[in-house]
Parts: sequence; structure tokens; C-alpha cells
Amino acid sequence: MRVSETCCSCHADPERMEPYGIANDQLDRYSQSVHWEMLSVEGDLSAPTCNDCHGNHGAAPPGISWVGNVCGGCHSVIAELFDGSFHSQFLTLLGMPGCVTCHNNHDIRRTSDELLGLGDDAVCARCHSDESKGGEVAVAMRSFIDSLGTAFEAADSILSRAENAGMEVSQAQFELNDALSARVRARNAVHAFSADAVEEEVESGLEVTAAAYERGAAALAELRFRRTGLAVSALIILALIVGIVLTIRATEERVTASVDTITGFFFESMVAAKEGQRVPVAPEELRLAACAVLLELAHAANRFAEGERKHLEDLIRRTFDLEEAQARKLIELAEQQRVEPKHIARFTSLIARSYTTEEKITLVKDMWDLVLSDGELAVREQYLINRIARLLGLDAGAVAAARAELEQTTGRDAGERRS
Repeated sequence: MRVSETCCSCHADPERMEPYGIANDQLDRYSQSVHWEMLSVEGDLSAPTCNDCHGNHGAAPPGISWVGNVCGGCHSVIAELFDGSFHSQFLTLLGMPGCVTCHNNHDIRRTSDELLGLGDDAVCARCHSDESKGGEVAVAMRSFIDSLGTAFEAADSILSRAENAGMEVSQAQFELNDALSARVRARNAVHAFSADAVEEEVESGLEVTAAAYERGAAALAELRFRRTGLAVSALIILALIVGIVLTIRATEERVTASVDTITGFFFESMVAAKEGQRVPVAPEELRLAACAVLLELAHAANRFAEGERKHLEDLIRRTFDLEEAQARKLIELAEQQRVEPKHIARFTSLIARSYTTEEKITLVKDMWDLVLSDGELAVREQYLINRIARLLGLDAGAVAAARAELEQTTGRDAGERRS
């Protein structure tokens, strides 16, 4: 780190250097070079300082043979390319030092693509114009390298977008590093001063960037497809949910309307009865009331097996002379009334006012027929039959007589089997 300072304790002294005609600004120039930056800032101890180029104790100017031999100690590939170029022969004939002519000696700048071509900072422009063949080659080499840089940025950008979106592109990103290696080789090939040599390296890099860009584009296309599919699926699910909700709502409205209509009729009948009015009752309303009473009895034991439902359906068909579909519809409407237990009193009241005594006893027989159909008689079933009979205005003797007549007619007897 202090070699340059030690050497320049003499070489930076104007009085000491004046007898030899040697410049004394080497330290100032070296401190601006990329070599000193790498050594002092980046801590790269392989970066050259005074003794690396001039030797230690037998220090001598490196140009005794050729400065390229000194620079080539580290930059061997570049030195080999330059040595085989026309510039190497031409500069030798002119007595000009090879590497130093373009890159200087002590204040060596960090290389960049700006040094190539005919731009303001290009070293090629010191000797070549845009009309010369050398100028055309310089512009072509710069164009090739720029095209690889642009392609690399495009591929890296699209892969980054795909990665940030959650797509798997790590393999393509790894392979894209080969394009960086190709760019390094293309920059080295500049020292052969041949557009073809630079183009060859650039082409290999462009193949890599093209493949990487295509992979990134495919990943983004797949992402768009996934998002579109997700959106379509979400819309379909939403439409299904809306359809189900509307169907449920429409069904509820129809059921509510039916229940309200029937319940309203019974309620109006009850009110009219209390006021002493006579409200005509249609047969279908009486059928529904009787079916609702039977259905309530069927549920008395907290079970309503399929066999019992079938027996009830047959019973209703025989009693009211209905078709199978009509009987099922009547049971369905009666089921809707079970949401309000208080309706049973309204139904029995309507039946009590509309049925004759004989019709009431027939209904009681139907109730016995229903509860005895499974061969068992639950306590609640017997209680509910007695309660309904009282609401219909029948006494216990009529209920017992109806049961006895049924058992005698059908040969069915629940006996003492109770649950």
C-alpha cells in the first residue's frame, strides 16, 4: 500500500528529477488510476503498483523491450490478441508504445464501452474518423457489443418480472450468466481490431439472451393464463352461488305464499266463527286440515318412517279418493303447516265445525289406523288421539268404540305393546 508513496518520495520531487528530465507527476496520476482504486478501495493486493511494472531494486523503464510484455503479465488474453493484430505492427513501426497509446501508463482509466467507437470519450476517435475503414470497424465493434448489452437487459428484465410474479425461472437466470461471459469475451476481442472476431462472440451471447427472453415470455404467458383461468373460475362459482341463492329465495317465497294463503284462510274462518258468521269451507281446505291432523299424529312418536309415510299416503288416497300425485301434494302442503304447532287447534276447530259426527268418527278411525299400522302404540300417540277427539267434540267412549271397530274390521290389535 505504501510502495508508490516510497518511490515517489524521490520521483515526485522536482529538484531530484530535474537533472534526469523525468516527469514528477507519477504519484498524482497513479492515484487517479483504476489500479490504485482496486488496491486501496477494493483491497485487491494483486493490483499493480510501481514495483510490479518497474521491478524492485533494479528498477528500469518497462519500455526497454515492449510495454505489452508488462501489461500482458496480468492481461494475457488481451496481450495475445493485440500482438496478432495490425495495430501491434503499425504502432511498432511508428515507435509508439502499444497498450499505453490507448490506456495511458500511470493514470490508467477503468475500461468501458465508451472507449470504443467514435464517440466523445472514445480513444479510437483520436486516430480514426467515421470515413476511414478503421472508424467503420470501431463503430461496428461498438454496435455489436451494445446489441448484446441491450439483449441482456431485456432478458434479465423479463425474467425478473416473472420471478417477482412467483414464476419459476431460476434455471433461465442461471443460464443467462453465459451471456455475461460472452460479453467479456467480446470486449477482449476488441483488441484483435476485427469486427468479425467481436461479432462471433456476440452471436453466442445473443443466442443465450434469446433463449432466456423466450423463457421469461413463456412464464408471463403462463401467469396470464393462470390468472384468466382463476378469474373465469371465480365468475362461474359466483354465478352458481347467485343462482342457488335466487333459487332458494324463490322457493321460500312460493312456500311462504302458500302457507300464508292457507293459514290466512283458517285464521279468517276462526274469526268469522267467533263472530257468528258462516264461512263456506271448500273440500280441499277440509282435506288439508284433516291431512295436517293425521300428519301431526304420525310425528307424535318422534319418528316418521318411510313405511308410515306410505301408509298415510294410501290412507289419504282412500279417504279422499285422490290420485297418488294429489295425495303426495296434500301431504307436502300439510308438512308446511307443522312449522306452527298452534295451527293444530285451528285445523281441529275447522273440522269440528264442518264435519258431521259420523265424519268425525271416521277421522278418528283413520287416526287409529295410522298409529296402529306399525303394531305399536306410543303413549304420546294415544294421548294425542284423545286430545284431538276432545277438540272435535267426541267423548272417550266414541274414541274407544272407533278403535274397537277398526280392530274388528282389520284384525289389527296393538294390545299391550307400548313404547
